[in-house]
Parts: sequence; structure tokens; C-alpha cells
Amino acid sequence: MGVCGCGKTTFGRRLAIQLGALFIEGDELHPAVNIEKMSNGVPLADEDRFPWLEIIRKHCDDAFKDAHIETVVVACSALKKSYRRLLRENTAETWFVHLKGDEKTIASRMAERDGHFMPNSLIESQFATLEDPLLEPNAIELDIREDGAELCRQVEQVLDIDGVTFSSDVDFRLNPHLGLIGLGVMGQNLAFNIADKGYALHSWDVDESRRRAYCESVSPISPDSISSGLNKVATDQGKSVKCHDSMEELVSNTVSPRSILLMIKAGKAVDDVMQRLLPLLDRGDVVVDLGNSHYKDTDRRCELAGNHGVRFVGCGISGGSEGARWGALTDAWGDQVAARMLRGLFADVAASYGGEPCVAWIGPAGAGHFVKMVHNGIEYADMQLISEAYHLMRKGLGMESAEIAATFSRWNRGPLESYLIQATAKIFTAKEPDGTALVERILDRAGQKGTGSWAVEASLESGVPATQISDAVFARIISSLKTDRQRYAKLYELDRDTLLGSELSETGLSETAKKQFIDELELGLYCAKVISYIQGFMLMANVSKQRDWNLNFMKIASIWRAGCIIRGGLLHDIVDAYRQNMNENTNTNLLEALKFQQVLRDHQGAMREVVKFGVGRGIPLPNFVGALTFFDSIRTASLPANLIQAQRDYFGAHTFERTDQPEGQFFHANWDELIQESNL
Repeated sequence: MGVCGCGKTTFGRRLAIQLGALFIEGDELHPAVNIEKMSNGVPLADEDRFPWLEIIRKHCDDAFKDAHIETVVVACSALKKSYRRLLRENTAETWFVHLKGDEKTIASRMAERDGHFMPNSLIESQFATLEDPLLEPNAIELDIREDGAELCRQVEQVLDIDGVTFSSDVDFRLNPHLGLIGLGVMGQNLAFNIADKGYALHSWDVDESRRRAYCESVSPISPDSISSGLNKVATDQGKSVKCHDSMEELVSNTVSPRSILLMIKAGKAVDDVMQRLLPLLDRGDVVVDLGNSHYKDTDRRCELAGNHGVRFVGCGISGGSEGARWGALTDAWGDQVAARMLRGLFADVAASYGGEPCVAWIGPAGAGHFVKMVHNGIEYADMQLISEAYHLMRKGLGMESAEIAATFSRWNRGPLESYLIQATAKIFTAKEPDGTALVERILDRAGQKGTGSWAVEASLESGVPATQISDAVFARIISSLKTDRQRYAKLYELDRDTLLGSELSETGLSETAKKQFIDELELGLYCAKVISYIQGFMLMANVSKQRDWNLNFMKIASIWRAGCIIRGGLLHDIVDAYRQNMNENTNTNLLEALKFQQVLRDHQGAMREVVKFGVGRGIPLPNFVGALTFFDSIRTASLPANLIQAQRDYFGAHTFERTDQPEGQFFHANWDELIQESNL
């Protein structure tokens, strides 16, 4: 299945030969009226396609009446979920193989084929109609850039690997296929979430105290305890959740094909567990790393697991402990066969948006962890911008916590609507017994666990200016220098004559001007936030191209809309941007999306006012300033980098390109001679 030009017929015939199956060409069964419509460039509607699909299904039913026919391969677009549902009816087991390619590749293929009634003009409507089948039962996604033999191998591998069929026979609810290693806060909450959905789960943690606490939490509890909202599972579900005293015991109490979930600290701990775990597993078992591992470590672990005949999945979970408990975003995975096996489980425990689970197969090997890393980097930038807005309100405008809370709450009803803005509004309402806002007594030293720094490293390696992430990371590092900052605050205390706002009152603005600035701050924050996301998607696009991942950016933005920390209204606009005027796998910058062109054109002035206000009062605004600097740099056709290149050639003979010569030609100047001649 797939859009026109994806190679359904060519691949279908080859696969049918390899499987010894009957081949049915769906296009040949179109009623004449359908062919006439498409030949004239008119897209088919549901009322056109359903009768055609009924014809295809009847041909399949008739074929199976022949005792010699066990398998049928059908080439059919099957673009919508409802179409595929119809084709599944009355059939014991139906698999959909989605031949996936980007619009550019499809258009190129369409241009090369002759004699088909489908014109190139219908490509756009086909992509608009297509509904991804990946999370549906018995579906596999293949990259059309692979050769036919490799695609056939992948299909056979999914249908039957080492005698283990990855289909409905892997029942995590009834059979002990599922294990969990790691019972910290995230691990326990994920276990409760899994148990709530009725899955049988075996677990273990290296820490005996965690095992004990977990066992107590899943012991039979009274209905009163459940209704009081304790973070436990009901008695009947507790029976399906077991905790073991050793890793060996966990494995021996589960059956193959197992899926062992790792919810442990990234780094050496994962390698240590893998070293002990892999020899205990059977071929075809799956290990799933749910932590914030570095994507290159996931690449390495995929290969390591493969050497043992085990499949490895790198899966990023967002949403914090509450997300793990009640529904998280899931950026997955490495192995597509394992994805089929885990599809139902992950869909059940994930958050959902518009009825669809926020879980997706992102790409091969470390792609899932890479996307989660970029998500966290954007989260760093988002949080830093919000904290800078708070600093402006508190120090620049003299606002108290109640007023700040009300402001963030109001912003959450506008373009800034998001989980982080909502959470920030609530934070400012929390008070100590003496009435002081708790946030005012929290030490201004921000911690970090490393994913932000990894995102910065990735941006440097790939040559993407993810300055919003790097500025946010360095802001946290500066915040950690509390003793130094206290000392330098006294050494470099600024008097009012030094500040640009010296002519203003102590609070700086009248009530009318204050209200106007808060409105500017809302729009400036939104613009800076947009730039953070633009940079994040730039980073994903560049690395996707370099590593040949073919990431689907519309899908990524879609699953970020619920369950994760950065969920919010802006992601709806990003999804719409990709859907309306940008190819979902394109490397095109979101700066070119019409929605964001309008936002940045209309409201860049607000960013400038915010920066002017803060800088003039000595208030540090690394991410507001960084966002504005990036915007001004990226929209400047001629930057002063020509001087930098001249300097490099002057002292190091690093050469340069010329504006009056074709790009790609490099020159070196004899600077001493030129300077001497020029000064004669």
C-alpha cells in the first residue's frame, strides 16, 4: 500500500513470487468511472473508493476458495484507516506493507513511468489523504529507497523471525512476556500505568529497598485507599504485577518472545544491565531502553544486542513521573519488528491527542533517543525564556507573585498556551505558612542531567546554530556559580546613571505603560519560543539528512502535542505548517512556513522592546537576546564573516571564496604584498 508511484506493483509482484503467492493488481479493478476521473486529474472521494475496495476484497475471498492458494499479495493504495478496515473484514490475517517515500522521490518516480492513468498532479491529494498505518494491527513501514530484495527480506522477517510470529499471538495481558528493570519513581509509576491497563508485568531493581517499597505498593489494598488517590494499583491488577529478587529470576519467570523494559539511569548503568541481561535472553527477545540515553549509545547497543540475536529499541519517554503514571509521550524506536510487538502496549500507556496515542516509530537505531534529546533541548530553551519573563516582571516591573501568577494564567489562554506556562502560573500560587511564595525561597541554582548539553554537542557536530538550546544550557551553568555571582554582584553593582532606564521611576513604568509592556512581553516571549522550536526542527532535519533517517517532522510534532513537557498550542501550528505547505520529511526550515513568517514579521518588534527594556535595566536575558540575534543574523544577506575569513587567510592561509567568482572556488591572497602595493 501507499501513494501513487511508491512501487506497489513492482514490489508486490516480486514479493508474491518470493512467497509463492497469488498477486492481485488493485489498479486493474478500478471501475471505468474512477479511471476517467483520475485521468482528468480529479482525486477520488470515499464514495469512489469504497466500491472499488469491495471489488478487491471479493477477489481475495474468491481466491481463498481455491485450496491451493494460502497467501495473496494485493497492490492497493489503501490510504485511509477506514479503507484498511474494510479490507481486513472476513480475512483471518491481513498485513499492510506501507511503501513510504517523500513527495520529491515519489514525483521523480511518477515522471519516469509511462502509460499509467494517474497524473503527477494527484500526488499532493494522495499525500493529503494518506493516514499512517504504523500503529494499526499487523502493519509494517518500508523505505522505498531500499532495493527490492532488502524490502522482501524485511517483510519475511516481520512475518516470521526464527519461528516467532510477531502478531496477535504475543499477548502481554495473558502471558508473562513483559519485564521491567528499574523501580525508581519513573519506573514505579510506569509499572502502575502498565498494571492499570491489565498487562502482566514482572519487575526487578538492583536496590533492595526499592524492591521492598514497590512490593508493598502493589500489595492488596482497600477500596478506601484506592479512592483516596494513592499511587497504587487495584487488588486484581496487583496480582498481575510481580517483583523478583534477581534479574535471573525475572527472566526465568517470563516467556519468549520477551520484552524487557529498562527504566534506569542513562550511561554505564544501562551497559552494566545489558552485559548481565543479554546472555539470559532468547533469540527474538526485545530490550527497550526507556531512559534518556545518548543516541550514539543506542546505536552501539542495537549492534550489541543484535550480536546476541536480541532486538533493541531506544525509546524516549517524556512527561516526567506524572507522565509515566498517567500517560506519556513516547518517541520510539530502533527496530521495526520489535515495534510491531510493542505497538499495543505503548499505545495503551501513552497519552493521547484527538483519540490518537502519542507514540510513533521515529526511525532506526538511535533516532528515537535523538528526537527525545532535541525535545529536551527545546524544553531547556522554553523554561529559560519563561524564567527570563518572570525576571522582567519581578525585577523590572516590581510585580508580586500573585500578579505574576495571574499574568501567566492569562497568557495560557492565548498563543502561549502550554503545559509549562500553566505549570508556571500554578507555581506562583504555592505559598509557605507565612504567606511567602515558595518559589521566592528556592535557591536560584538550576540543575541539569545532560540531555541539553548533548543537544548542543549534536548541533556543533552537525553545523546547526541551535543557539537557544546552548544559551539555556550556559544559563544553568552560570546559575550554578552562586558564590561567584554573590561576590560579583557587590563588586559590579550598577548605579542608576549606568542604566539606560535611569530617567524612569523606581518601578520603571506607569500602570498604563506597564500593561502595554506586559502585552509586548507576551508577544516577545511567543516569538522567541517560535525561534527555539525552529532551531530544534532545524537540528533534527540536518541530522536526519546526515544519518539518512528520513524523519517525519509532522509526526514528531503531532506526538509532542500531549503527554510531554513542551506540549502546547505552538505544536498545532507546526503540524499545520507541515500539513499545509511543507513536505513532512522535508529539510525546509520552518522559517519558510507562512504561519511563522506572519508571526515573526508582525511581532519581532515586541522581542526588540523586551530586549531593550531588560538590557537597559541590567537584567540578563540570554535567550531573548539570543533569539533576536539569531533572527537578525538569519535574515541578514551579508554578514561581516568576510572579515573573519580575511583574518583567517591573513594569519593562517586558510583561503576564501570570492563574491565575483563561482562558489566552491578558493583563493589565497599574498596579504603583505597587497598591503605594501596598496600603500604606495
